[in-house]
Amino acid sequence: MQAKQHIVFQTKNNERILEFIKQRNKNFKDFPTKMIDFCLERNRKAIILDKVMVNADTLLQYLTVVSDDIKAHTAMHFQIITDIRLDCSLDPT
Repeated sequence: MQAKQHIVFQTKNNERILEFIKQRNKNFKDFPTKMIDFCLERNRKAIILDKVMVNADTLLQYLTVVSDDIKAHTAMHFQIITDIRLDCSLDPT
């Protein structure tokens, strides 16, 4: 009886292993970044912005809650910041 139970357990375990292998292969094909992050035990942390203060010039500031504007201003901000940091790091003085 124990031998039969052991065989059934091994069979179920092997089936589960095969299912996980199939799932991992599917994830590798369809979602490679997520799969690699999972294998490397990396967590993606995201900040969700629902409003942004825009400084159009020194006199004009406004708060925007429009999703497309938030994305555009955020992307522009990080492009400007990285350009400034790159310019400073390349400057030998």
